[in-house]
Amino acid sequence: MSRKSWIAHSLAACFLFGEWSAEGMEAATLSVLGKSAAPRWLRNLIAEVRAGAAIPYAPSHDRLVRLILQSRALHALSVSEDEFPEFDAVVIPGPRFLPTPPFRGSAIPELATLHDLAAWLNLPVRQLEWLADVA
Repeated sequence: MSRKSWIAHSLAACFLFGEWSAEGMEAATLSVLGKSAAPRWLRNLIAEVRAGAAIPYAPSHDRLVRLILQSRALHALSVSEDEFPEFDAVVIPGPRFLPTPPFRGSAIPELATLHDLAAWLNLPVRQLEWLADVA
């Protein structure tokens, strides 16, 4: 995997870790990178990715990776630049699924995690994973 691909995968994981908003994506990425202020390239990248996704909720990890790799913000950085992000092997918790604004406060249950969904369906998590073909 190339350095840019690794960074795209890592950034996608960060973007999914936070709330699907510019501020949430920036905060999640900065917490993983251990920085307190966002460089301009990160703000530009987030704006491009959100515009490219054109949906009110986070797209899949693979879609995010493609959007990041296609972005002008990432391509504007040189692989040797000091500000290029450095990701170590970071374990990021799975994304929390949040209802989009039109559904907040509705009678639809908020199933934020795989465990919430399994409990709501009255299934063991392993069986749900098997049904989703991820186990």
